[in-house]
Formats: sequence, C-alpha cells, structure tokens
Amino acid sequence: MANGSLLPSAGRLSLHSALAALPRAPQLASLLSLQSADPELAAIPWEYLHDGSDFLIFNYLVVREVPNAPLPEPPAPSLPWRLVAMGSDPLVAEVRDPQTGLFSGYQPLPPLKVVQELDLLRDDLLRQQPPAPIRWQRIAPTRQALIDDLATSDPLLFHYTGHGDVLNGKPLLCFDDGTGCMDARPVADLAADLRGLTAFAFLNACRTADSREPEANLALALVQHGIPAVLGTQYQVLDEAAAHFARTFYRFLAAGHHPAQALYRARLQLKNQFRGTAQEWAIPVLYLAHGHSWQVQRPTLSAPLPPLEPPPPRTAQLRAPEQLIGRDRELLDLARLFLIERQQIVTIRGPGGMGKTALVNALAQRLRFAFSDGIIALSLFLPGEHALLSAATVRRTLAELLGLQHPAFEQPEAAEAQELALVEALRRRPRTLLIWDNYETVLWRLGRNEAGAPHEAAFDQAQQREAAALQRLVRLLADQGVHLLFTTRQAPVGLPHEYFYPSAAQGHQLGGLQPDDSVRLLRGRVGQRIPSQAFLKSRALG
Repeated sequence: MANGSLLPSAGRLSLHSALAALPRAPQLASLLSLQSADPELAAIPWEYLHDGSDFLIFNYLVVREVPNAPLPEPPAPSLPWRLVAMGSDPLVAEVRDPQTGLFSGYQPLPPLKVVQELDLLRDDLLRQQPPAPIRWQRIAPTRQALIDDLATSDPLLFHYTGHGDVLNGKPLLCFDDGTGCMDARPVADLAADLRGLTAFAFLNACRTADSREPEANLALALVQHGIPAVLGTQYQVLDEAAAHFARTFYRFLAAGHHPAQALYRARLQLKNQFRGTAQEWAIPVLYLAHGHSWQVQRPTLSAPLPPLEPPPPRTAQLRAPEQLIGRDRELLDLARLFLIERQQIVTIRGPGGMGKTALVNALAQRLRFAFSDGIIALSLFLPGEHALLSAATVRRTLAELLGLQHPAFEQPEAAEAQELALVEALRRRPRTLLIWDNYETVLWRLGRNEAGAPHEAAFDQAQQREAAALQRLVRLLADQGVHLLFTTRQAPVGLPHEYFYPSAAQGHQLGGLQPDDSVRLLRGRVGQRIPSQAFLKSRALG
C-alpha cells in the first residue's frame, strides 16, 4: 500500500495529481471519502495509506462512506446536542457449554476505568469556552436504559465506552445487565434503540469497526441500519489512548467542527502523545452515510448546560482503597439482592480485615443508577476500643451529607427533632441507599457480642444510650422503607426483614480471598509501604 503500490504507474501519477490539487486538512474541502459497502473492502485498514511522504490521514480528512444507507431527518439546528454517555464495565460473563448451551459458570472480565474516563470527558465539556452547545447525560450501562432514557426532542450524540466483542464472526456491544454480568447485544438491537434519535455514535471500545473479520464491523453495520455517522475502532485500543482521543474529539466537535475535522485533530493528539506506538492514531475509523450532511451550527449558549446524571456516591468516609481486588462474585450477589430480589435491608457480616469496607465502596459505585437519589456512606469506626460514640455527631454528619438544613441541628439536645428531620428528608428521596459501615461499634455498646448474643456490656450507661439512639434512628429509617446496607462483625443489626450476607449456607460470614487474589492484594499493599528511617538505618548497618 505504501507509495501507491496497489496502482499501476499511470494510476499512481493521476492519484498524486488529484491529491496535489486538493486543499490540506483540516479544511473540509480536503475530505477524502472511501466509498464501499462491501465487507471485504471495508476490512482493509485504509487509514494506513501512505503516499511515499506521509500517511494520507495527516494531510487529508479521510472518512468512509456507505452507499445506499438510509438517511434520517436532519435535527433542528436551534436545539443543542445531547451527549448520552454510557460506560459499561461488567464484572463477569456467563460461560455456557458449547454443546448443550447450558450455563456452566462465570468468566471474570478485565476491569476498565470507565467512570474516571467519563468524568474527565464531562468536566472537559463543562469547562469549554465559549460554552459547548451540548447537554451531558450519563445513563446506566444497560440496554433498558437506552429504551427508558432517550425520550427527548434534543438531537442525540451517543457515546459508549466499554467492551466490544466479536462472537462467531458477528459484532457485539457488551452492556451490563445491571448487576455486573455482561449482556452482549447484536447490531439489530442497538440499531433499533438508536435509529431515528441518534445523529452520531462514538463506540469507544475495542474492535467496533473491525478490520480482521469482514462481517464483524459494528460501525459499518449501524450506518447500514440508519445511524448516519458512527466512529469505531479497527483493533484493540489502549485505555489511556481512547480516553485522550475522546476528549480531544468532542472538544473540536463542540466548537463547531465537522466530525471528520474533529477526528483529524484527535489523530494528531494521539500521534503526539504516543510517538512510540504508531498504530494508535490509525485505529479510529469514521463511517458516514452517503449523502449525509452534518449540521455544524448549534445554538450559542451563555452558560454551560447542567449535566443530567445521578449524583456520585458519597463514600469518602469509608476511606476504602481505589481498586477492589477479587470479590466479583460477592459484588454480583449483593447487586442482585437489591436489584432483582428487591431487598430493603442487607447486612454483610464477617471478621475484621476481610475487606467489607472495600466491598461496600465498590458496590456503591455499581449501584449508582439504581439509587438515583444518592448513595451515602457513614463510617462508625472509632480509633480505640473505648473511644466515645456520639449519636448527635452521627446525625449531624448524615444531615450534612444529605444537604439538609434544619434548625433542630442547631440544638444539641433536640435528638427527637433531628431524627424526625432525617426520616422526613429520606422519605422524600425513596431512591436513596444509606451505608452504615462498622455497625458493630453500635452493637457492642448495646451489649451484643460478635455472634449477636447478649452479653454484659463493657461500656458505661452513657455510651449505651448513644448506641440506643443510633439503633432507634436506623429502626425509624427502616420503618419508612429507606434502603439500608450494614457491615458488622457477624452480629445482626436486628431489624425486621434484614437479609444476612453471606447466607447461612455460606457460613453467615465473609471469607477470605481466593489464593491468586490474595497474592495480588499482598503485592499491592507491600508496594505501598514505606519503611521507617530506623529500619533503613538498621539494614544499612547490618
């Protein structure tokens, strides 16, 4: 392909002459469209074309056009774009017997940093000046969310980041079923959800414009199904490269550039950042329906449009590690308890050091879309066995996390009024989840041992009263239907309809990690330790 070697000598001369007469990128008049609906031709990585001096994609706007593709009605230019973003990071995929099709277990999937990637993309758009004519909307990583959340008159840009796959030569996009299990969907399903609403789709996942299997090109297939512009990737792509590429692309698209121009700028960014990885800048591929005219003009805004998305979980009190190692099955089980079995109150029990706090922190991130009124975590951990518990401090902290301002919290002795204010605030927010970490702090002061049986309290009456006040609060919340998640050292909280995890069949307590995960955790923690100066000196003397 280099130096036009696919063409005879005369053809090379005419091609060079024709290219020389064109303006250079990023002018829109430099656009070169490679038109073909043939899967075999589409499978050729044309983005690597070289004219003997440079790759054509750095001198011209190279896109692929799909003939005979259906064209939708153009969107109203008076409306801003709505960028509907979906980040799919399922924990596991079902494994089925190839002969019988019966379920045989789960296969873990490599984790992706989809939350961080989408946060950066959102913040980049909100900072843009002049304000980007784009309203940000983040939706759950489920196919049902496409059905439920796309009902709008705004013209849509659909952005997907996550896993792409090819099964039996057919392209798939890997949604999440809501609990953490992969829900791979074929082209027809995705096209049915997006068609008639979506002006552009960005599939920021591996092999979504596959160049190895002719029938596995998801981007091409979506254009053929009626999505007029689709950006996909030919091969596997580095997570870091994909994130930077997306932010650069949308920055120029929001500034009023054609998708081909925004793609050109994003390629240059990749070329500059990944100098030693030459393939990265040619992996993205833009498909356009033949005859499609992109509407560059959007309304001018005086301020950024407020984003539409559920609030991020407020879990700073947990002080949990950023990455949870292992526990995929536990995350899957706990999500199903809330989402499928509709449990209201779940208590995770297990000895200290088993990773309960890290587990509930990771679960909170995964339940964000199910609890759209917010997820709030309170840690009842106290430094030292006999540290003082203050119910008033806990109530005030909860009020602050809820953004609740009430005169009762200016009166330290108004315990009942504070409780009623908290209960009423949460009653008005039915899709809220409250996490109570280290609830054994309360249970010990109530005179319950780790097995839940009563025993002589080791705390004075004042501390017993503080614990009783918090127990009264959680019972009031439970009676009002508030969703509650507790971690304790084996003792149950003692609320009606409380579900214990793990189940009785699993010993009613959280066990240790699998051997491989234990080794990973140890290596990670050892690498974070900083030896004391005394230790370093002793080693030097030795």
